[in-house]
Amino acid sequence: MNLMVARTLSVLELFAVQKRPLSTTEIANLLHLPASSCHDVVRVLEARGYLYRTSPRACWYPTSRLLEVTTTIVANDVVLARMLGPLRQLRDTIDESVLLAKVDGLQAMYLLALEPSHALRYLITIGERVRDLHATSTGNDLPGSVSAEESEPGLTTLSSRFTWRMATYSVTVAGPTRRLQPRLSEACRLLTRTCRELQTPV
Repeated sequence: MNLMVARTLSVLELFAVQKRPLSTTEIANLLHLPASSCHDVVRVLEARGYLYRTSPRACWYPTSRLLEVTTTIVANDVVLARMLGPLRQLRDTIDESVLLAKVDGLQAMYLLALEPSHALRYLITIGERVRDLHATSTGNDLPGSVSAEESEPGLTTLSSRFTWRMATYSVTVAGPTRRLQPRLSEACRLLTRTCRELQTPV
């Protein structure tokens, strides 16, 4: 990745982690960046309207411009527009975490995570890259092209793949084994039905 692009993204992500205004020196120290490089990134973000000074000599903080840009981008995502409805219905019916990922070889990148009503849930980060469970699972092969495994102690995940517009996606249902195991057949049936629906052209 281009170094300037990587540093710019790191600065924006740092504010999400720190949740407070930061000085240029703090940003450089926290990200282990040269002071001159950090200054360049901050100045570009300020010039483009993404950062502002909280007072004339104080720290930097992001403006809402980033929210406006990303809101518009997400609102026009054709993949999420196609898949959000059926995936929400799956989540509401099974009441466990439902995850959507774009598959690329043996890896997948999370695009969407729908949380259940339960306090115990499977947490992921959008944009995170993981191995594709369905392609590499060492767990039990279940009917309906669904793969299952206990990916972490006490956690069961079910995954199924489908193709839409010549791209491959994976849908995963994840939840505590004690909750999901008794409903395994039902969860497989619902997951398979959802993937078949998503694969159908509209």
